[in-house]
Amino acid sequence: MNRTTIISTALATIMLVISIPERASGQYTSSMQLSKVSAIQVYVEDSVDADDCVSNPDTLQIEAELVLRRSGIAVTDGLDSHSFSISIVGYQTESSLCVVSYRVQLWKSEVLHDTTIGIVESFLRSGVMTGPHSNMQDRLRSQVNEYTTALANEILKAREN
Repeated sequence: MNRTTIISTALATIMLVISIPERASGQYTSSMQLSKVSAIQVYVEDSVDADDCVSNPDTLQIEAELVLRRSGIAVTDGLDSHSFSISIVGYQTESSLCVVSYRVQLWKSEVLHDTTIGIVESFLRSGVMTGPHSNMQDRLRSQVNEYTTALANEILKAREN
């Protein structure tokens, strides 16, 4: 490994740790939520400083929606549905390498056991990618496809039970 690669990898790791927020007191994780999914709203949160790294983040939303629809899971713009957020944060190094942290998360705002309203998370995957900007968009799209397929499979499995 050369010095630039080591520095980029270290920065990517730090970036990942910083980009994943701590759980709020009203946020819970429950895979039981998967069987309740009737429709999903997909959106992308993009904070990539270099357009060369992720030139068209909207394609990530389109990719996720296609995977869900092909699996028989409804996609909607409705506010009462589950939300599937695709969050990406990144930058380009001085040596033109891209560092991108990504997270996909399925969640829904619900009334909790103590009658407060909170976030119930039922699916979360994340990671970091480094590499040349020439293929970062395609690599990220492929990763979103893989995670969305995993989510769709988990929803379908939960519906069977």
